[in-house]
Amino acid sequence: MIAALARAGLALDEPRYRDAAVGAAAFLKRSLTEENGRLLARWRAGQAAHPGKLDDYAFCAWGLLELYGVTFRTAYLAEARDLTARLLEQFFDGKNGGFYPYAADGEQLITRTKETYDGAMPSGNAAAALVLSRLARLTGEARWRTAADLQLGYLAGGDFFVGLAQNAAFQNAAVILNLHHVVNGQADDLVSAPGDVAEHTVVAQTDQR
Repeated sequence: MIAALARAGLALDEPRYRDAAVGAAAFLKRSLTEENGRLLARWRAGQAAHPGKLDDYAFCAWGLLELYGVTFRTAYLAEARDLTARLLEQFFDGKNGGFYPYAADGEQLITRTKETYDGAMPSGNAAAALVLSRLARLTGEARWRTAADLQLGYLAGGDFFVGLAQNAAFQNAAVILNLHHVVNGQADDLVSAPGDVAEHTVVAQTDQR
């Protein structure tokens, strides 16, 4: 939701959508983030509970990156980096690629499977791949590029990608779109400015629409 509101605010030049995204991000940080930086998954009657899962971290980081792209407030980029670092630490298969739905120190099922297909929303694995690729481009840090390459290699490995592209494109649209951006290129500019960034934001956003 944060990512959609941020992008809609930019594309439609509608400040209320951007402001809604900013408010949602502030709520997540204030009410659904523990002091140690870990996310919680549920808010009800003023109470937060249940450890965050892959989708929570991946989509929250995605939303923060979109907010950074709209506002150019570096705090959003820093928060996205922190969440993604925890995502790699707790959910990533650093040997073979792919993210597990539950944290390493969280709920333990009989097997730890990896889900890559999209439903009504993109899969957590697709969202995580997008976040890693964006962070690699924005920061130039090798750790994000290494993880992104491993993740995309896992998602696009061998017959898997051929099969999903030919027979299940709708169920894997987010993965295919991410791979398209990587293969064909997508530019990101890192912009920061002291104090009020409104003037710089207007100039930078002209090239994003």
